[in-house]
Amino acid sequence: MLDTDTESTSRSLGIADIPSYGSEMTVGSVYLCLSAGKKHLSALVSSICKRNDSPDFIGLCTPDELFRGLNSDASQLLDQCLQKQCKRVHFWHDPEEITSGSVGSLLRDLKKLAPTKPRLYIIFVKATSFPGKQQKKLNKVLGKWQAWARQYQHTVLFLCHGSEKTIETAALHANNLLSGLSSVYALDTHHYRYFIHHWNSDAKVIADQEFLLTTNSEANLKAIDIPREHTADSGAAFNTGSAHSEIVTTTSVASEISSELDIGTVVASNNLIMNSFDELHSATVILACSSPTEVVELATMTYQLRSKYRQNIKILIRENVQCLRYADEQFLLKAGATQIIPYIITSTRLVSLIDAIRNINVVRQLPPTLYGLLESRQTSNYRGYADSFVFASSVTKTMDSQRYSGVEHILVRFEPLRGISLEQSLNLCSIKRDGDLITVCRGFIYIFLHACRLNDVAVALRNSLVLPVQDAFGSQSIIHDPDDIAAELELIDLSTDGIPMDIGQKLLASNPEKSQTNKTKDLIAVPLATPYVIE
Repeated sequence: MLDTDTESTSRSLGIADIPSYGSEMTVGSVYLCLSAGKKHLSALVSSICKRNDSPDFIGLCTPDELFRGLNSDASQLLDQCLQKQCKRVHFWHDPEEITSGSVGSLLRDLKKLAPTKPRLYIIFVKATSFPGKQQKKLNKVLGKWQAWARQYQHTVLFLCHGSEKTIETAALHANNLLSGLSSVYALDTHHYRYFIHHWNSDAKVIADQEFLLTTNSEANLKAIDIPREHTADSGAAFNTGSAHSEIVTTTSVASEISSELDIGTVVASNNLIMNSFDELHSATVILACSSPTEVVELATMTYQLRSKYRQNIKILIRENVQCLRYADEQFLLKAGATQIIPYIITSTRLVSLIDAIRNINVVRQLPPTLYGLLESRQTSNYRGYADSFVFASSVTKTMDSQRYSGVEHILVRFEPLRGISLEQSLNLCSIKRDGDLITVCRGFIYIFLHACRLNDVAVALRNSLVLPVQDAFGSQSIIHDPDDIAAELELIDLSTDGIPMDIGQKLLASNPEKSQTNKTKDLIAVPLATPYVIE
């Protein structure tokens, strides 16, 4: 039976608020999107699927490899896209693992299927699937893909993850074979830096464009508008301002201070502060923070305001609930915040503090560009359970790389309650924050709290355990001196007992595998052909 479905020739990445000339994909073209990880994968695939009519998805891996490392929400979103929004889903792999997949062998098998109708192909591959270190071979492979796409008017988008620097350099030299090359850098769980190296659409060709991406209410990607003039080098008039200038803040903060201070403007959210004013001139802007996930957006807003108005305005950030760690506070101050007002400051003290700050000027040196600020944030890609030797290696690497950054780290050692197994104790732990790691060895449970001050340990543990510490464990030891942490890591590294990583991940209360709603068994892994290599 012939396939008579109407296939749209419109192709797009589907990222909201990116200009069409930076997101459209033309037929008969090959595009490459690079990333070191997979945090953005679900949101990007969802954005593409909603903008395009039933694309084909091909994974140069097994279904388990595709979903591995994604949290529960991301796994569910990706599973829904593959099951309901993609026309065909294939997983190219060798069941006997005799040969590893490559983009060259994948194209060979695709040609055997003889797909003549124009399609959009989303192809998930590892960086090692490309001959990135051999320019001639890469050009040859990309040339074959380009010729195939042009012949059948297909659009091919490679989503490539892994050690992207090698392939990025080679791909830049193959710009005549790629109609678009971009890269995604995860800033945290919900924010990404998206850089377009070059992009060709029907309208024009662009190069060296940057966007800050976040996820909207539907878990799709959207760009946060960051005009280029918002840099520390942009000119701005320097006015002394009024000590009692207009207060601009959100509803939550206004409810605390409105009885004592005159408030000029009250809006529902931080974003409306950015969108409601063309000229703030002299003002005291008070932004609200109720979650660590808001830090990047708060830093972006703060940097934009500070770059545009310099010391004409005061920028205060009020912590509505206890959620900021020391590293987050330092990052926001680096972005240009005048003061961080912690949660423990009562409403009465808050009024006095705001009144005092409005009478002083605080000037800090800003990073030259917003993206320089965002990339300077002290973060880690590690999170969750790790084998003891991986735990020791990762924590050691983190501490070495940040030894002179001023960021403090904490290692907590727990001893289980009598009669409670290590597995049961581990099940009471819930690791939610990037950089925090946990392992089991030597009869203890170790939690590494990344970028955490000694005074904040109680809050961090409250967010990392299902029950209070005294109800979950028999005893705890807090190790904060770097030399003491290093000595403990040596013991952890030498240990041979513990819980394997796969079991540990399943036991963690916050681990996606425990509440996994997607059923990868429903995704049939079909080799496009028996993998083999043609010399």
